[in-house]
Amino acid sequence: MRLKNTATVLLMLLIVNVSYAAGLVISPFRANLSATQTSAVFNVANQRETPMVVQVNTVEWLQQVSGEDVFNDTQDIIATPAIVTIPPKTNYVIRVGLLKDITSTQEKTYRLFIEEIPSPDTQKTGLNIALRASLPIFVAPKFITPAPPSIAWTLKRITKDSVVLSAHNTGNSHVQILGYHFLLNGVEVFKNTKVLSYLLPNTQKEWTIKTDKLLPQQTIQLHIKTDITEQVLVTDITVEG
Repeated sequence: MRLKNTATVLLMLLIVNVSYAAGLVISPFRANLSATQTSAVFNVANQRETPMVVQVNTVEWLQQVSGEDVFNDTQDIIATPAIVTIPPKTNYVIRVGLLKDITSTQEKTYRLFIEEIPSPDTQKTGLNIALRASLPIFVAPKFITPAPPSIAWTLKRITKDSVVLSAHNTGNSHVQILGYHFLLNGVEVFKNTKVLSYLLPNTQKEWTIKTDKLLPQQTIQLHIKTDITEQVLVTDITVEG
């Protein structure tokens, strides 16, 4: 299996404990594995008054240079059980574990899919909208401490009222961009606090920003919030023409 651009069909879980109107609660929102920590658990709670059937699967998670997600079948990691019926008002544990020794010098990344299988009753009524959740799993390199994310930023004006902000992760581990804002001469000119984009090693992402306040050759101060450190990263960028 090789899937691209599945963001429109996946519900990405980006907070520690996620509750759905559908009655499902999943925690934590991701797992970090290593040579000394080769397994993890996810708690899945069915808050409905009826049983819920879910199936689970693990895939290798890659990104193209442009940042587009790609998911491939893998035998590196497994999730159990593969399918389970969770009784009403009950918690259940999904376990994930590595099947191979870690040999990579770069962080490996996977996704755990948890997908609800619609019951016959919902299928009869046509209400077969099912939950499909995707949770990241990060595996640290062997014998190598993941380097702090090294992000190369560029800012380019493309029209009179828009610019493109680009981020290139040159480190050997992921970084999640949570938000950013621009300061020009100490005055905030743009802010985005809900980015929530993962950058895997050696990949990049772009954001088109509508603003007419930035001109070529101006130097702005970029403040970035990530999942790696609570400290906001600050860097100066010159707007390219």
